[in-house]
Amino acid sequence: MSQEQELERLYEFLYVAPVALVEFGQDGTIRMANPRLAQVFNRISMGAYFPNFFDFLDKYIPSLLAVIKAFDADNGEIQENVRYSVDVPAEQGSERLWFDITVARQEQDRYFASLNNVTQQMKLAEQNHYRDQWLSAITNHLQHHVFFTIDAVGIVDSWNRTGEVVLGTISTHAIGMSLLEIVECDANELEKCMSLAAKRGVASFSATMTDRHHQRVSGQINLQSILDMKGDLQGYSVVLSLS
Repeated sequence: MSQEQELERLYEFLYVAPVALVEFGQDGTIRMANPRLAQVFNRISMGAYFPNFFDFLDKYIPSLLAVIKAFDADNGEIQENVRYSVDVPAEQGSERLWFDITVARQEQDRYFASLNNVTQQMKLAEQNHYRDQWLSAITNHLQHHVFFTIDAVGIVDSWNRTGEVVLGTISTHAIGMSLLEIVECDANELEKCMSLAAKRGVASFSATMTDRHHQRVSGQINLQSILDMKGDLQGYSVVLSLS
């Protein structure tokens, strides 16, 4: 492949790259950038374009500008995938955009940066956070139920506060335990129940356990399979309901 062909492929890559890429000098002057950078500028400040990257940072992400200017080595990675937020105008008030930004210095007067817009991922994470708080508020007030998850072979991999309230077992002790160490049941019956839940989605059986007052109580174990995006079994959510 000739040098011209390699250069053409490089330009094509820069054009279609899913993140904003920019090369700038020691004074912040932008020397090369792909279309994604213009999209970022336009999204943050409608119709604006900044010929100087430092002017953009000074206005919207001054903390990053300080990090770049404080880097005194002639070359090297300044930072990798550090997350920043920028509040921008929206139809109703303002919207917060999130970017993972990597910056490197190739030589004294040559810098590169990538800006990856992760706003949608942050919105999803925030929704999950709100959902978890909502579920926690509900489950923490249930007196006779324990909620947790186990992996595909029956080992506890997450533990809810209900386990401490009802059974007296704290998270650091519960995680890594086998379900058979928490409830008293036949191992073959548990294996059959897990197999049934894997096939049908849900299954349940009866068992005995010891509560926080060291009293033996009977209850129901309800399993629901947890599948990944491909439909492969990853584990089970467990609800222990005490009689």
